[in-house]
Amino acid sequence: MMVQMDPDEWITEEESPVEVRTPGPSVIEADSWNAVPTPTMTGDYRGGRRLGGPRFWVIGVLVFAAIGAAVMIPWALAPGRPVAGPSPAIPDDVEISATPSKSDDPGTTAHGAVAASPPRTSVPPPSPSAEPSTNAPPVVTLLSRGRPTATSALENADLAGANAVDGNPSTRWGSAWSDPQWISVDLGAVHPITLVRLSWEAAYGRSYQMQTSLDNANWSTIFTTANGDGGIDEVTVSGTGRWVRVYGTQRATQWGYSLWELEIFGTATS
Repeated sequence: MMVQMDPDEWITEEESPVEVRTPGPSVIEADSWNAVPTPTMTGDYRGGRRLGGPRFWVIGVLVFAAIGAAVMIPWALAPGRPVAGPSPAIPDDVEISATPSKSDDPGTTAHGAVAASPPRTSVPPPSPSAEPSTNAPPVVTLLSRGRPTATSALENADLAGANAVDGNPSTRWGSAWSDPQWISVDLGAVHPITLVRLSWEAAYGRSYQMQTSLDNANWSTIFTTANGDGGIDEVTVSGTGRWVRVYGTQRATQWGYSLWELEIFGTATS
């Protein structure tokens, strides 16, 4: 009887038994296979083909499954992995806002698409701002310090009118012991006059006037009093002139009129 194992190979029953080698040192002869179940196919298994049969396929599947489990289980249990499960319920009154996409390039979305520009809104033009005022408040300046003076009559030469504008509180002007007496100061230019400060010595004026002039001849009275009480008289005035004069009409004592300092304040002109 002849059996076909391969299209190009035929063997007969009369051929000698063939040795089949298995892993290991032992050699099993084909005629001693009485302890092994007879395979479904008849014929000679040369070269060890189909050795082991379907058992090798089962072992391979089990090994592959074990390797896959060893890889997939740690990956599935790694921290940060999303856990499958039902989505939490969202209350009806909760508003869900879209998360803006982040991108490295301005004007693109996270996937590189060009982002839509927000709708333009009309911006009202800025209201014209008020121009800075050029009418800055005037700077009040002491105008009389060291300026030329003139007087009516002196008590003596040491009490000259210049002593009243030298800024030295220990020197003074003293007039003759009679009425009327006066002292004037040349400011050098026409100025608005805003304040006059008189620092009286013991011989002060009971009644006196403050006057201004543009030509040192015609005088305008900007202040008058009949109740002088000595000490320091600081008088706010309003007038304009180059010359300013203190004109005494009544002494308060038997002596004349005497001033430690005569200070005239106003706005300096360019």
